[in-house]
Amino acid sequence: MKKNLYSTYAEAQQAAIGLGITTVTEYKRRSKEDPRLPYEPDSAYGKDWPTENGWPIFLEKEIKEHYPTFSEAQQAAIALGITTVREYNRRYKEDPRLPSAPDRTYGKDWPLKNAWPTFLGKKEKEYYSTFSEAQQATIALGITTVTEYKRRYKEDPCLPLAPHKIYTEEWPLENAWPIFLEKEVKEYYPTFVEAQQAAIALGIVSYTQYRLRYKENPRLPLKPNKIYAGEWPPKNGWAIFLGQEGKITYPTFAEAQQAAVALGITTSKEYRVRYKEDPRLPYDPDRIYAKEWSLKNGWPIFLGKEVKEYYPTFAEAQQAAIALGITTGKEYRQRYKEDPCLPSAPDTTYAGKWPPENGWLIFLGQEYKITYPTYIEAQQAAIALGITTSKEYRLRYKEDPRLPSAPDTTYAGKWPPENGWLIFFGEGYKGILSNVHRGSAGCDCPGYCFS
Repeated sequence: MKKNLYSTYAEAQQAAIGLGITTVTEYKRRSKEDPRLPYEPDSAYGKDWPTENGWPIFLEKEIKEHYPTFSEAQQAAIALGITTVREYNRRYKEDPRLPSAPDRTYGKDWPLKNAWPTFLGKKEKEYYSTFSEAQQATIALGITTVTEYKRRYKEDPCLPLAPHKIYTEEWPLENAWPIFLEKEVKEYYPTFVEAQQAAIALGIVSYTQYRLRYKENPRLPLKPNKIYAGEWPPKNGWAIFLGQEGKITYPTFAEAQQAAVALGITTSKEYRVRYKEDPRLPYDPDRIYAKEWSLKNGWPIFLGKEVKEYYPTFAEAQQAAIALGITTGKEYRQRYKEDPCLPSAPDTTYAGKWPPENGWLIFLGQEYKITYPTYIEAQQAAIALGITTSKEYRLRYKEDPRLPSAPDTTYAGKWPPENGWLIFFGEGYKGILSNVHRGSAGCDCPGYCFS
């Protein structure tokens, strides 16, 4: 039935004022105290609703008069000593004529650039005009690192946070911060060949190894491909730089495998540390012998380790899991090691045979589990087991293979809306719920049920 609202704006207004409501939020919360008040009076009385200051007028609140111009509001804010936007938001009420959002109130006059600093009478910060002046000021503060600069630059109000953005034309392309801080600039080898010889002398054979060890020679750069960009080979740059391009490695996977096994290497990590003990072993055998490298158990096979053999087919693994009495994916992950031929991730191991839907249920033989067809039969079975709580049910329901794990879901249509578990266990509130009864009350149901 449609709510009988006040027929006019004025009547609704008087009713709202009569309740002592003073804000929009309070109105939304309390309008139900008078069933004739609409939740949205601005819509209900659209023709009479004021186009400006609608809610203050409706609630008969005194309409605040703001300063009419940007300049007057600016002077008032400056007079309060406000210096930041955050402080303004906290203190503007100290002058009742200051608006909460001056940028909206004085939109036409609001500056497009440095608006708030201008409104609060703050001058735009003036930085040193040249790179050299900023550099000298920084050095005078004794700043020696980028991190220290970021922490201390405010000690001189003319220093910018990001000098590389302020002095873009003068900012060095290389070693910029060391130059800006007048630190000694690290001298790298002047040519590609000299750096190449130094890297090879350290016995570095891969890009990864270079990144870990280049600091062993202070004249080697972190990124030689950039420092010697003009001389860097367009193809196989790192292999050439490290003298590895023409290295003679074992021509076949089998020969490299035998050599690695002969060294007694047992893990890929140990291989990375010790492969140099045989100069013909490559750093990355998985890449060198890619065609022969096993996608599955690659390193164990290469290092001659016995590879664990799983059940070859989905069906065999399925039978083994079911034989263990495993019924859920979570339980499987906890117990699969009880059979050494079961993989930790059967969905990956048997990916080609894994069902796209209900995979775990099918794998564990649970998809077609026959549960009791009716609520009453399941109820009788649970009562017969002497189960009295939902917690106990979840621990013991497997004692009867026809009991579902979630009877409240399986029998949703028959599940009582209140005290469901108590009623399911035959512990319902006798005589309190009128729609709950025993079979003796004229129903064929042997337990509690809903008629």
